[in-house]
Amino acid sequence: MNRRRVVLFVLLGVVVLGSGFYFLRFREPAYHGIALSTWLEDLNSQEKETHDRAEEAVRQMGTKALPPLLKMLNARDSKLKMKLQELAEKQSLFEFHFNSATDSHRRANDGFAALGPVAEPISSSLIKFFSDEDSEVRNVTMNALVAIGPKAVLPLMKAVTNQNSRVRFQAALTLGYVGSGSQNVVPALIRCLKDKDSSVRGCAAISLGEIGNDATNVLPVLIESLEDTDPSVRAFSAQAISKFGEEAKPAVPALLKALRDQDRIVRIRATSTLLTIDPETAARSGVKFPVF
Repeated sequence: MNRRRVVLFVLLGVVVLGSGFYFLRFREPAYHGIALSTWLEDLNSQEKETHDRAEEAVRQMGTKALPPLLKMLNARDSKLKMKLQELAEKQSLFEFHFNSATDSHRRANDGFAALGPVAEPISSSLIKFFSDEDSEVRNVTMNALVAIGPKAVLPLMKAVTNQNSRVRFQAALTLGYVGSGSQNVVPALIRCLKDKDSSVRGCAAISLGEIGNDATNVLPVLIESLEDTDPSVRAFSAQAISKFGEEAKPAVPALLKALRDQDRIVRIRATSTLLTIDPETAARSGVKFPVF
C-alpha cells in the first residue's frame, strides 16, 4: 500500500469514526449548551477553576449523564479502529488522535466520580461490568461504586454470591471501602473467607481489615485464614489483622508461627503485623523487619 493510499484510507476512517462520535455527542446531555463529553475532558484539566466548573456541570446534568457514561464504560477498540490507528502512525502528513477505549473509560471514571451517590440507580448495571475481562473496566466500575458509597452496599452484598468468581472477588473488595456502616457486611465477608476461589478469600480478608470492626468475630476467622492453602490469602490475612491494633493481640501466637511460613511475603506481613500490634512481644522474640 503506497503512501497516498494509506493517507486516503486513514482519512476515510477518520470521517467514519468522526461521524459516529458526532452523533454520539449529539445525543448526549448538555449544560449551558456544552456537551457532556466536553465537560468530562475539562474534568481532566490541571487548572482547578476549569476542573471545578466541569464538575459542577456534570452534577447539574445528574442522572441524565448516566446512560452515556455507561456507554463510555462499555467502549471497546474495534479491529478497524486499531488498524486505522496503526496506519495513521505510519504517515506524517496529518496528525490524528483517535478516541480510544481507554480515553472513554477515563471519561467515565471522572464522570462517575463527579456524580457520586447520584449514580446509585445504576448500581446493579455497574456490577455487571465486574465480569469484564478488561481489568481497566473493572477498576473504573469499582471506583464508580466506591463513589456511590453506602447506597451501593445492597447490590454488592448480592454480588458476593454471584456464580462468577471475578464478580465475587471484585464485590468483596469493594465492600471494604463502602460497607463499614452496614451491620450485614462483616458476616457476608466472613462467609467469603470460605469461598472456593482464593482471590475471593484474599479480597474478603483485605476488606475485613479495611472495615476494622467487630474484632470479636473477625479476628478468629482471620487467624484461621493464616493457615489457608493459598499464600496470598495468608499474607492478606496477616495484613488485615494489623488493622485491629492492640485488639489483635490474641493473634500473636499464630503470627509467630507465620514467621516460619514458606512464603516470603507471608513472613514479611506477619513480621510487620507483630511489630504493629505487640512490639514488646516482637522485641522479646527477636523479631526484626524484614524477615526473609
